[in-house]
Amino acid sequence: MDYTEIKTNKWDYNHSRIGDQHNYVTDISIHELCSYHKMMIPKNKKVLYIGVGYGNCVKELVGLNNTVYGVDISHVALNNVKPFCTTYHTKDLKLIEPVDLAIAHLVFQHNHEEEIFRIINSVNLTDDGIFSFQIATLNVNKSKLSNIIMEDLNKSMLFFYSKDKIKEIIAQTNKQIIEDDIEPTWFDEPFNFEWNIIKVKNK
Repeated sequence: MDYTEIKTNKWDYNHSRIGDQHNYVTDISIHELCSYHKMMIPKNKKVLYIGVGYGNCVKELVGLNNTVYGVDISHVALNNVKPFCTTYHTKDLKLIEPVDLAIAHLVFQHNHEEEIFRIINSVNLTDDGIFSFQIATLNVNKSKLSNIIMEDLNKSMLFFYSKDKIKEIIAQTNKQIIEDDIEPTWFDEPFNFEWNIIKVKNK
């Protein structure tokens, strides 16, 4: 069994545990998403949404007359959004047509460096397209690893990256940074980490 199959099985299991606060599956509204990513709510665009969660944000994007492509590593998650958007397993990311906007929220913090590289490199953007994604960062001046975080790290469920590290990864891809100075969002106890937003476009 390869890495993708192992991760698919893990996230299928998590998506099947609806209501369990420890299943790592989350959701967010389009207004919250755009607030974190400091962007306008997209309308009449081709949007790629990576990591569909419970599907509520995908539904809202479709409701704004966007053509939405939902991508996830979990077949369970994809089946949940299949009635209202075109779905692709993450391994087939390269097959999706160029999009105006790609979004990955609460995705990279669950993936190792090689997978982050693959995702960034595989996203097809239009000439003016933007890929906005969130990473989790440990602020050395503020962070302390709680027992909850340590438990997640030991389960390989959380990966923390500095902005410099992500820049190194991006430099090896077919994308380039257009914005990385968005004020980070700090999450206090029990998390003690930051969300940083980075935006890239085609080189």
